[in-house]
Amino acid sequence: MEKNIRLKLFLLSSVIIFAVINTMIYQKETQLKKSHEILLPLAPIDPRSFLQGDYINLRYVLTNDLNKYYLDHNLKTPSGGYAIVSINNRNIASFVKVYEGETLPKNQFKIKFYVNKGLSLGIENYFFEEGKAKIYIKARYAMVKISPSGEAVLTALMDKNFNRL
Repeated sequence: MEKNIRLKLFLLSSVIIFAVINTMIYQKETQLKKSHEILLPLAPIDPRSFLQGDYINLRYVLTNDLNKYYLDHNLKTPSGGYAIVSINNRNIASFVKVYEGETLPKNQFKIKFYVNKGLSLGIENYFFEEGKAKIYIKARYAMVKISPSGEAVLTALMDKNFNRL
């Protein structure tokens, strides 16, 4: 009798976990379909600390610009918020200002940022196949999809000539 209850609880929890994971995947796929693709310039990184195992820890010009914005305006960095970026004809994004609820023109987008031991876009780690580190050192841009709500998904890295790595 007790084995039967344990089996039923195990099956029920497995179904719940499976449903939750699939819902999360569906939401992320839906977000990707409704997103706009932009290129975020990467900040220079010391190559010795750039690669850590089989992933790259990325730094963005945007987060540097956000830090500078808060310092220049003598503002306390919030726990999170949205940055407004403007894109040029090559879809390269540059920081405009911090989002304050205004309606944005077609060439501007909001990107969510977080503060956890510094400013973060939540897309700082790029994982790659073991032994491919030399390819990704050439990265100068991150191809990112931005949802209408400002969530970012890192989709690829690009070199200085806009070639996908």
